Amino acid sequence: INAEYMGIFNLMIPPTGRVREDQSQYSLSSHQPEFKDICVDEPSVPIYATKAMSHGVPKHVFPRWGMPARVAHRIIKDEMNLDANPNQNLASFVTTFMEPEVEDLMLEGMRKNIIDADQYAQSQELQKRCVDMLADLFHAPTSPDGFVDGVGTGTIGSSEAIMLAGLAMKWNWRKRRQAAGLPIDKPNLVFGANVQVCWHKLCRYFDIECREADVSPNSLVLTAERARPLLDENTIGVCPILGSTFNGEFEDVKAIHDMLEEVNARTGWQIPIHVDAASGGFIAPFSTPDLLWDFRLPNVKSINVSGHKFGCVYAGIGWILFRENQDLPEDLVFRVNYLGGDQASLTLNFSKPATNIIGQYYQLLRLGREGFTRLIENGLENARYLRERIVRMGIFEIVDKAHMPLVAFALKKDAHMPFTLFDLQDRLKLRGWVVPAYTCPKGAENMVIMRVVVRQTLSHDMADLLISDMETAIYTLKTLAERGGVGAIQLAKAALFPLVASTRSSRSGSLHAQQQMLHKWEHAIDALGAASAVSGSMSGLGSTLESIAAHTPPSASASDHTAGGGGGGGGRVLVDIDEDEPVNPQIPRIGAMKQASAAAAARYSNDDPDSQPGSRLNSARTLNQSMRSSLFDALRNSTTTNVFGDDISHRQSASTTRGVC
Repeated sequence: INAEYMGIFNLMIPPTGRVREDQSQYSLSSHQPEFKDICVDEPSVPIYATKAMSHGVPKHVFPRWGMPARVAHRIIKDEMNLDANPNQNLASFVTTFMEPEVEDLMLEGMRKNIIDADQYAQSQELQKRCVDMLADLFHAPTSPDGFVDGVGTGTIGSSEAIMLAGLAMKWNWRKRRQAAGLPIDKPNLVFGANVQVCWHKLCRYFDIECREADVSPNSLVLTAERARPLLDENTIGVCPILGSTFNGEFEDVKAIHDMLEEVNARTGWQIPIHVDAASGGFIAPFSTPDLLWDFRLPNVKSINVSGHKFGCVYAGIGWILFRENQDLPEDLVFRVNYLGGDQASLTLNFSKPATNIIGQYYQLLRLGREGFTRLIENGLENARYLRERIVRMGIFEIVDKAHMPLVAFALKKDAHMPFTLFDLQDRLKLRGWVVPAYTCPKGAENMVIMRVVVRQTLSHDMADLLISDMETAIYTLKTLAERGGVGAIQLAKAALFPLVASTRSSRSGSLHAQQQMLHKWEHAIDALGAASAVSGSMSGLGSTLESIAAHTPPSASASDHTAGGGGGGGGRVLVDIDEDEPVNPQIPRIGAMKQASAAAAARYSNDDPDSQPGSRLNSARTLNQSMRSSLFDALRNSTTTNVFGDDISHRQSASTTRGVC
């Protein structure tokens, strides 16, 4: 790409790799209005007619002046509209709907710092009630009078809860080892390779050896047989998952428990179990109440659960429950008196609002066992329906076990589809659906899965809409492949070629216009790259970029660079290129894109016997890196001038260009 046309990139790229702000608009220069005047409230003026709407606001420098509340609100709200629709985010387990009544209570709780127990004693009492209710739900031992006195606390989420559980296991192990006069320098923790990243954080942050059991394509979870060889006298605990992040499967806690009971009886190691029930803790008690996974198993010493998942509370609430007081080391509980009164603190953080504690207590009262049971049954039924519709398409195989309101599936090996699940993921985003595609953990790395989390907001009718959009996306991807990707390439080129002309005019325009042009270039290049990758006709990308760089339309056929559908030479050229402008001397460097494209396209082709989905994906990544590398060289070595007239080529480092591109 001619660096003259890409000068917009250089103009907007500061050394930090962020878009540069025009600081002059915040200054008191004579030729610009003062920003403080722009921020004057104009209550009688419509919001989009205010002066602030025609001037940029600070993004990376601390503002000198403030602005009217309604203006700040509208600017931020408009930006937030660019986020995904939370109810269509089927990648997330986190709750996106709560009733207005509880939202009102939670808003009031935002003003209360729950850590200040002396001043907000009733909010602390609500937290204690939640701990007792969850301890009862998970069958913690009862006191002599028949009541459950729960041991635990609310946390920011299951990540904090797992950190506290890991520290408790390490402290208890260390205490036993010290009492026996044994070394304490090599603690290890055993879990499956399918754990959430917070387990790796725990091990790294607190100096614990991470012992992961590999999974397999046929079994994506930890089993007793896989855990057994990893145990030794330094194992501080084994951590099965009730609801794997990858496919929603409940690991067999009972089998792991029985294996540990035998090992502990024979060796005296006293290895405990912590159950990561972040997802399944609010499912299993209502869907399969007889399943043995909780404190009914004597060696289960602690459980974490996420209230913000199937506990029906907005993000930011988790719970850690201990079986008995003796399972929570006293050294982990701190006592403070500088907030008024003597208070116990079992947290990794300190201040936080009472919002989510109140929200959790409301949901426990509002729903009860019957309400939670009905919600979970609805979710499981909608997941069953969605699973059946996906199977009916004939190209997918189900990889979940129907343990949770979740559907996980993969392409059949004999489906021979001309696209990957990553391609399908991108097509669904065009309709607002966020359905993640991802590779599986160690032991099943070549397996690619898509997952739909069926939260309460994914009703039967919404499931129908999702299936309809999936069918449309699959048809589109297959059609593109059959046509060699011509339609997609045309659309992408239609976005690129007009930019050659419009970039010229924008360079002398306002900072806002130049920012807009930058975004147009980014989206257009991304579109062309995606279209080429989907179709397998990736060699077309290099030639198209080269022709744009040389200020010359592609010379193949008119249909390759004209508006309109299929082939034929009757189309019109989208833009008249100025033949008098000099060609950038760095154009030959971009030719490297064609070579990289051709090599990767060969690997991507289904005709290649080695072209499995994993290798095609790696080839696409290699192509992407090759093209970017060529583009970096062209930009870095070109002499470009921004609108302020100063040569900036020598101020551009390769790393800066790489970061922004």
